[in-house]
Amino acid sequence: MHRIYFILLLFLSSTVFGQIGPNDTIVYKLYMVGDAGKVGPRPVLDLLEQHLRKESSPSGVIYLGDNIYQNGLPPIGHKDRQYAEQAIDDQINVLKNYSGDKFFIPGNHDWRQGKERGWDYIMRQEDYVESALDSADVFLPSDGCPGPIEIPLTDNITLIILDTQWILNKGEKPGRASSCGSKTGEEIFLLLEDILLRNQNKKVIVATHHPMVSKGPHGGVSTFNDHLFPLTNINPKLYIPLPVIGSIYPLHAKFIGTSQDLANLEYQQMVKAITQLLEKHDDIIHISGHEHALQHLYDGGINYVVSGSGSKLSHVKQKRPSKFAGNYHGFGTLEYYASGETKLNFYSPETDDELIYQATLSSKPFISPIPLDSLILADFPKGNVLTNASDLYESSGFRRFMFGEGYRSEWYEGIEVPVFDMGTEKGGLTIIKRG
Repeated sequence: MHRIYFILLLFLSSTVFGQIGPNDTIVYKLYMVGDAGKVGPRPVLDLLEQHLRKESSPSGVIYLGDNIYQNGLPPIGHKDRQYAEQAIDDQINVLKNYSGDKFFIPGNHDWRQGKERGWDYIMRQEDYVESALDSADVFLPSDGCPGPIEIPLTDNITLIILDTQWILNKGEKPGRASSCGSKTGEEIFLLLEDILLRNQNKKVIVATHHPMVSKGPHGGVSTFNDHLFPLTNINPKLYIPLPVIGSIYPLHAKFIGTSQDLANLEYQQMVKAITQLLEKHDDIIHISGHEHALQHLYDGGINYVVSGSGSKLSHVKQKRPSKFAGNYHGFGTLEYYASGETKLNFYSPETDDELIYQATLSSKPFISPIPLDSLILADFPKGNVLTNASDLYESSGFRRFMFGEGYRSEWYEGIEVPVFDMGTEKGGLTIIKRG
């Protein structure tokens, strides 16, 4: 009888608490910190550093943009240079003794908020960060290009980085004359679609600075204080009532918006283009900053994570499609387990229990790649084959009578063409990406 109870207890434990054994091991953990570029007390970075010192799993850290407030990294000698260096140094120093993956992506403030010479500021920040960390692959995308950049975190997890400020930016940026892999909005989304197709059987993370959905100020959500005491957004002590006048900005953000608000037409077009591609993937998570809060939203079958309270704080509301909306300074992590389970955690230094939210985003197992030796390769003919240019123009006698011959016979006349076999041409070719 005791044996039966013991077996039953084991069964219930594995059912309720998950499988016991190697499937519980973390195969990769990604730390997400956004908008950490304000100089001052750094409780979030201190907490992050504590976690990294104890980290034993394969892992990485991504700073999700707005790494330097208010206008990125100015040239040496500029009055704001010392402040800007301190802002980015605080983030760099957290990673100095960390052996995991490191990523910085740019935000609108790093692009000098779209002002003149913003591209120079991005290039300067990239050089500064990568020089400080002795790495040429930390600040991505490189050279002010938009991306998307494909990064394999493991054999089964892929990170895609896209600079959304490049899309929204009205100032100078690399274009058709540059060496960027994509130089227009159309090329960006074609390349993103191509990367997602290549990774259709993997777990994918898409990282941008701007959120695709948010229930904070950039998403048009405002509070009573925003309408009556709007100056408190500049200085928390400026409780000067400005009825009616104070409602101008929150109503503008909700219905019209600047280029940094989801209501803005160009922002909406960008969101539509990206989300249409994300929704085609079976196991994908979008992460971002920009909104100074911690949010988990679920919309259109996609989990959206906003982790933008590294140094600033703004209000958010838990309203559809929010799963969690927290007005906390903090950061998030994505934990990938060997079983395929993916967990989201939010941590904040402002609570006794650092962990303020946890959710399972996916329980889908990893898909094993098909061994190449199990594939049946086509036996292509050697040399030339007889074919024709097209069969589209074959038609009935009546159609010919009405519209004429129109070179129909030339289109389906037999011609000899050489066989192009990728497996043998020039010793064998490999598809890298869509051209």
